[in-house]
Amino acid sequence: MSSELKQPHFRFLPRAYELDGVFEKTDATCPVYQTAAGWRYVGSIYSNFRGEIQPGAQSILDRKLGRALGDDDYTLHDAEFSDALNADLEAEILQGTPGFPTYNPFTWPVRDDFPLAFIGYGDEAWVKDDKKARAAIAAAGQTLGEEDWDYPTSYALIFRTLDGETYAAEIDLD
Repeated sequence: MSSELKQPHFRFLPRAYELDGVFEKTDATCPVYQTAAGWRYVGSIYSNFRGEIQPGAQSILDRKLGRALGDDDYTLHDAEFSDALNADLEAEILQGTPGFPTYNPFTWPVRDDFPLAFIGYGDEAWVKDDKKARAAIAAAGQTLGEEDWDYPTSYALIFRTLDGETYAAEIDLD
């Protein structure tokens, strides 16, 4: 396997290769492009396809997974959006952004008609020193009636705007 594997960038999941349960390095062939995958997606695929398939990262970024599934109505997330999105952004999230492990369906936050990027979970070490992330977790906890919900909690899904200015959290209870 090449020591320098191409890592396509997913703007709504910028830490795709760091998070558990998303990608793993591989020598396998991508079932979509029939070329070396480099990174194999190990997350969930919601589709009518019956079988096992682990596409390469590039085929997800290109939104070409439907070719191998024989199903263009697939999604990589069990999510709905907090506000309506235009069709291109919705497709980019649902079919062109890798899914990440969650306990339940969740609501993907949208601000000013634009989705936020998922950046991690509320029990990750970096959250301890990130005041905006901790404030977002506390605010999300308050919507559930919890006045002092804070770090660490694996139940918090943390998102931020692409410019990094605004954070939001969704609580995903098991």
